[in-house]
Amino acid sequence: MKLRYLGPSFGVDSLTDGKIYECLGLDAGLLRIVDDSDEDYLYSVIPGPMWDESIRGRWEVVEDDEEGTLAKLFEEVRISLENEARTGIKPRVVSVLEGDY
Repeated sequence: MKLRYLGPSFGVDSLTDGKIYECLGLDAGLLRIVDDSDEDYLYSVIPGPMWDESIRGRWEVVEDDEEGTLAKLFEEVRISLENEARTGIKPRVVSVLEGDY
């Protein structure tokens, strides 16, 4: 699976705007990404550094697996955020690993 990061570049060995990254899978609702350090780390579906919430980007699916894991995950996130905006209730983003699809 492959994702393109779109947003402000951050960290020396983290994420670079416009770069395509390999996603090794999901782990506890987080994306396991091989980042600029060439090591795999866990990233949120709404990426950005933990130390600065003002820096946020987004992922674009470049290549998904046969089950459409990434497409399902991002659709669930989109629906959850829309519901939060409409109701003001914080969403429970469901992990596709839990078989909720």
